Amino acid sequence: MDGLVKLSQTYFDNAYGFRVSQAPIEHATLEISISATDPKGTAHQTTVLASMVPESKLASWATADGGSGSTSCDAHLKLIRIDQIHDEIPNISKAAFRSLTSVMGVHPAALYMVCRKYDGVHTYKGPGSSHTWFFGSSTHALLWCYSPSRRQTVRVFMERIQANFQDFCRVLSAFSERIHAPQVLFLSSAIHQQHNFDVGTASELGVIQRIEQQTGFGPSTVKGYALIKSEPTAKMVRAEIDELTVWSQAVDKIGVNCSNRGRNHRIFWRMLAALRQAEEDSETLGLPQGPAMERYKASLRELCGVLPTVERQMDTYDEYILYLKDRTEKLSSVDKPISGGKA
Repeated sequence: MDGLVKLSQTYFDNAYGFRVSQAPIEHATLEISISATDPKGTAHQTTVLASMVPESKLASWATADGGSGSTSCDAHLKLIRIDQIHDEIPNISKAAFRSLTSVMGVHPAALYMVCRKYDGVHTYKGPGSSHTWFFGSSTHALLWCYSPSRRQTVRVFMERIQANFQDFCRVLSAFSERIHAPQVLFLSSAIHQQHNFDVGTASELGVIQRIEQQTGFGPSTVKGYALIKSEPTAKMVRAEIDELTVWSQAVDKIGVNCSNRGRNHRIFWRMLAALRQAEEDSETLGLPQGPAMERYKASLRELCGVLPTVERQMDTYDEYILYLKDRTEKLSSVDKPISGGKA
């Protein structure tokens, strides 16, 4: 493992792909804290705060005490957004990113995943680093660490394409009472992505239905429609060929999107399985016995209680995108008889 750590660190040190300009910018952040409001610690208050933090202060912000600086903070989660500039380059300097991940205690092997834009779910723990998780999808990547001594989770949200940071914040805030368990990010990530997929699929379904109505193929067919009228003129056939080309391109793109969502969905299933496994294995993440441990276990139980509902929704979606993909495959052959292509 030492060799892999050294290789990962060396690759990151020599990697390009970060913003070169040193122009000062600010990053959107979200901070959630749960603090005791009485001396016995029996009453708690949850605070959610969104703000903009200068890049030069990200590292100090990530390590600052939770909430208003109260030492009675029982759980604390910090989220930092890094958008992207041209060519999918993270809009952050390498120096600022190195400083941030260093104070977070990120395991060096996770840095390789960031630089190579990996997908999937990856977990790391080793001497000199915090519990580290990396999640990558086609829309964004997430890198987060958990400190049991401070009961704090720090997470970096890195945009790729079509990411919706505000929606992610809304989902995460809905589970703010469960931040005692850093695995809350497994559940919130899966739900956030499902929301994005539902919106995209609804839009693409409309495209498929319109093409089916115009071509006479599929369940949205208009009865009695004939694609090529009897004795078509050359001008009419040419116009329809051009239109079919546009339709074919749209259908092919939707088919690829369906395949990509299916691939990403398999990652989400593994995230939810990791959440359930943590609860079943009574994973402690190094927390000592006592109130903090009990709150962590209680949060895991509550999060796992949501899993059956989320999994049923995801299972239904998996079946539906297979159906949509089948419809796109049938539509993709519509232009062959017209353009003179061979099957």
